[in-house]
Amino acid sequence: MSETEKNRKIETQRTVQEPIIQETVVYVGPDLPGIVKRYAVFNHGLPDNLKDYVKDRPVLRSLIIPVEHLAKVNTELAKEGSAFYTLYQKACKK
Repeated sequence: MSETEKNRKIETQRTVQEPIIQETVVYVGPDLPGIVKRYAVFNHGLPDNLKDYVKDRPVLRSLIIPVEHLAKVNTELAKEGSAFYTLYQKACKK
């Protein structure tokens, strides 16, 4: 197997197992003591403890957004009844 084929195989395995986050993202949910604070920004993926914590918590995963959407999402968070407002309230209850 050539080096190129090996690299493709590794990249394919990585893609199937866990998507690589290439963009800068920000967490807009409530503080999670010992895990993450609100508005924490991440480049090149999430830290392992946060990845593990949100793996089975889709509400929290939904509150990790591309940083370029932060202004719009902050507006939504302040609007009672909006999707992000509802997600944030659910995250606070857990």
